[in-house]
This record gives sequence, structure tokens and C-alpha cells, in this order.
Amino acid sequence: MKKKAFKSIQYNMSLAFSSFFIILIFFIGLLLYTFTDNLIRNISLDYTTKLVDQVGSSIFSYIEYMKHIANILNENTDIQKYLFAYKALSLEQKKFYEGKITNLLKSIQSTRSDINLIMVFGPDNNIVSNRTNKPIKTYIDYKTQSWYVNALQSNGKPVINAPHIQNFFKNEYRWVVNLSQEIYTKDGKTPLGILLVDLNFNIIKDLCSYIYKGKKGYFFIVDNDGKIIYHPYQQLIHSGIKYEMIDRVNSVKNGNFIIQDTGLKKNYIIKALGNVNWKIVGVTYLNELVIHKNIIQLYYLIFTIISVIIIILISILLSKKISQPIMNLRHSMRQVENGNFNIFIAEKSNNEIGELERDFNIMIRKIKELMRQILVEQEMKRISEIKALQAQINPHFLYNTLDSIIWLAANNKNLQVLKMTKALSSLMRISISDGERIIRIKEEMEHVRNYLIIQKMRYREKLDFHIDIDPGILHYNTIKLILQPIVENAIYHGIKNKQGIGLIKIRCFARNSKIYFLVKDNGIGMSRERLNEVFYGNDPVVENTGIGIRNVRNRIELYFGKNFGLKCISHINKGTRVLVCIPKIMGKGDA
Repeated sequence: MKKKAFKSIQYNMSLAFSSFFIILIFFIGLLLYTFTDNLIRNISLDYTTKLVDQVGSSIFSYIEYMKHIANILNENTDIQKYLFAYKALSLEQKKFYEGKITNLLKSIQSTRSDINLIMVFGPDNNIVSNRTNKPIKTYIDYKTQSWYVNALQSNGKPVINAPHIQNFFKNEYRWVVNLSQEIYTKDGKTPLGILLVDLNFNIIKDLCSYIYKGKKGYFFIVDNDGKIIYHPYQQLIHSGIKYEMIDRVNSVKNGNFIIQDTGLKKNYIIKALGNVNWKIVGVTYLNELVIHKNIIQLYYLIFTIISVIIIILISILLSKKISQPIMNLRHSMRQVENGNFNIFIAEKSNNEIGELERDFNIMIRKIKELMRQILVEQEMKRISEIKALQAQINPHFLYNTLDSIIWLAANNKNLQVLKMTKALSSLMRISISDGERIIRIKEEMEHVRNYLIIQKMRYREKLDFHIDIDPGILHYNTIKLILQPIVENAIYHGIKNKQGIGLIKIRCFARNSKIYFLVKDNGIGMSRERLNEVFYGNDPVVENTGIGIRNVRNRIELYFGKNFGLKCISHINKGTRVLVCIPKIMGKGDA
């Protein structure tokens, strides 16, 4: 009796759950302090990362908006005309365009308090600015300044330049960050001038300072060369009183590192901005992010112990409740293994076991349904193949061919009579082929070639054809009579009503383990609705033209599977393309 209880599901489940949680309690005690330290580190990293992401997103959006304004100015019609035709403009025309451009720049600057200056530099050192009331220093060689050189090297893309003192105007020295961009013609081929937009440096400071970082935390910005773009303690940095880990920041593109600073752990989070060569650096102190560490550890330990005790008790009750339905399900599965598919399990519960019981019943129903579908598909395959054999030759086509032979004979065109009769004989021989459903590709191509020879003689100069086949695939097998219906459709729907010579091209080739037949015509084509009727609908005219396109598709899918078949593309007055795909099958087989 004890031996039987030890092997029962209930006993094993209770023992497994109890052992697991006893070991868990032991390791919780050992790993608690390490876990808490890692938790604090992760909280700090996650918190600061979110802050850095928030600041980075704000600066990114702001820069993107400034670039958007630059692109608007770059593509402005008046600026384009003024710069492109500057040398050809009269003095009066130049003043006219300069006035319009100045008004545009002023209107943009008036809506953006963070924009200090907008200037357009054109040919012959002419400058148009939004600030017409301030004289520009004439002795400044702006073409040697970094923002101008950077714009020329960027090939028309906006460039955000490092902070610097802007000294264009007399008695005015502003600390700015500017955006410069070379202006091109709208086709992007001819450079016209340079656009400069000065941004108020305070906007960078505001974006970095409005987010709470703790009492000691802060943000700063550096470029990829390690130069500080913005720092709240910039004066202390320059004077050497405060020091930052710039070299280590430069070695990290996106990530973090922690250092010890005066007895406190200092966390650096670095995020590179994608639209400018800047890095946002967030600095926080771990002791500010998580307080009362010992209390948190104690609460965590108490919660873990209580949870383990509760789960152990629940596991004992659940193991008893779960074991019996599992045994019933196992017994039912054994009956299915023995071939009994008429079994049904009563669904007595609404938990996971009940779901298993329902899934088991669904599985049995699907197995029975699949067995029924297999029988139906086999029957459909048999019926489809019988219909294909019954409709191998279109009676109307045979009548018209014989009528053409009689007409040729009456006109003493014996060679043409011989050629058409020989083609018809070969066509009927391959079509019948002793009742075989699988033939070689060589025979299928011979069949469609004879069919086209007959049709070309009937339509005389209205029809021509070309067949290109890879000799390496001639010995492979295929279902017979898959190309004639497609060619017949091309003649009936495409070439018959076309003015001029109609051309049908057939190309046969292999790719990996598949063989493709591509049939193209230059007929009148079909609309999408007509294409659906011919290839997928119930068009009685199409059914009377031969074996039928849908019959070909159904036979391929039934014989080779849903991964094979045909695809059709047609355009009005451009023709139709039909691609047939079958697998490579060696030797001569039977269905």
C-alpha cells in the first residue's frame, strides 16, 4: 500500500512542490542581500535611463523640428528663384525678392522665441537676414567658420554645430547653437547658397533642467569629440574645481557605468542622439533613489516566507484534486490508441483540467473530421481526373480543324493538309495516351506544339508562337493536358479579338526542386473581374472552351498539393501571363 502511494500522482506532486519551496526558502536567505543590491542597481539604471530617454527625446524632437523649418526654407520658391537667378536679376528684382525673403524669415522668427537669427548666404557674398536693423560686420570671413564648412561638407543635409559665440553684429556676442545647411535646387543637383539658423542656447538648458533627477542628480551633453555642449556646472568644470569622466563617457555609445565618488555610488547613463553627434549623459546617486534598504529587505524576506508556506499548502490540495481527472484522461487516451474514436469525456471542471478535457474532445472530433476530409479529397481527385479524361479534346476544335483540312484539300494545298493532319494525329495520340494521367514533359510540350501548329494554320497570319524549354527537364513527368487549356484561353480571350499579329510565348525551366511553365501572350488582356471569372469563377463560356483553366488548377492541387498550381496576371491591352508550378518527378509513373 505504501509503495503504491509513493508512485501516485498526488504524492509525487506534493513531494515535488514541497521540496522545491524548501530549497527556495534556503536560497532566498543566502541571496537576499545580493538580490537587494542588484535590485537597487536595476531601479537606478531603469529610472535614470527613462529620464535620459525623456531628455533625449525632447532634444531629438526639437532638433528635428528645427531641421523641418530649415527644409521649408530650403525649398521656398522665392529663396530658390532669388539664389538661382541672382546674377541675372536686376537691382529692382533683387530688392523685391530680398524683401519677400526677409519678411518670411521675420515671420518664422516671430513665432519661435528660441530662434535668434536666420540668415541666407547667396552668390557674390550677398546676405539676407531677418535682422535688418543691425549692421553686419563686413570684415568677418564667414566662409572659414566651422558652421559654413560643415554645411558645405554635408551635401545638403542639415548640420547642428557646436556652441560658440556669434559675432556677426556689432556690439553683440551671443552664446548660440546653430543649424547650417547648404541650399540646393529642388532637383538636388545645383548648390545655391547656405542657410544659417541660430538657436538660443537657453533652450538646451531648459530641456535638461525641467526633469527631476534627485537632489544631486543632473544632466549634461557632450559631442563625439568629448567637448562639453552643456553642463549645469560648466564654470566649475572649466575652472578645474569639478571633474567629469569624459573619456569613459566617450567609450560608451549607449549604456551605463557606476563609479565611486566621495563614498557614494554615482551612476552614469549615456544615450547617443541619432540626428546629431551628441550624447545625453544623466548622472544620479544610488542612495537618493532607494532609501530604507534594510526595511525593504526585511519586508521582502517576510513576504517570501509567507508566500512559500501558502503555496505549499495549496500545492497539497491541488495535487489531490488534479490527480483523479488526469488518470481519467489517461485512460481515455489509451482507448484512442487502441483505435476507439467514438469516446467522449464529460467536462466536469472549469480549470486547466477541464480545458484538457475539452481539448481532448476537440482533438477527437478533428481527427474524425480529417479522416472524413481525406476520403472526400480522394473522391474529388478521382472525379476531377475522370472529368479531365472525358474532356481531353474539344469537339468544336476538332470540327473546325477537320473543316480547315477539307478547305485546304479543296484548294490543292496538299503540303498544308499533310502538316495539319500530322499535327492533329499527334495531338490526339498524346491526348488519349492509353488512359495514362502522367506523361513526360517532352510529350506535353509536343502536344501543345501540335495544338499551336493547327491554330496557327487556322488563323493564318494572325497568330505566331515561340517555345523555349530547358532540355534538362524533358525527362521529368507531369500531369497531361495542363498547357493546352492555358494556350486555348490565350487565343480565345486575348489574340482572337486583337488587331495585328498575336504572339504566344511558352517558357519551361526548373528552379531547385520545382518546374515552371510560363505562358505569355500579347493579346487584349482582361480586367481583374474578367480574370477572376475565367480562372476562379463559374464562367460557362470558359468551361465550353476545353478542359478548363480551373480544372487544370484543381488537378495540380489535388495531385501535388496546395503548394503547387498556377498564378495569373493580366492587363488590358498588354496581354496575360500564366505561371504553372509543379514538383520535379523522375521517371514515368501512374496516379
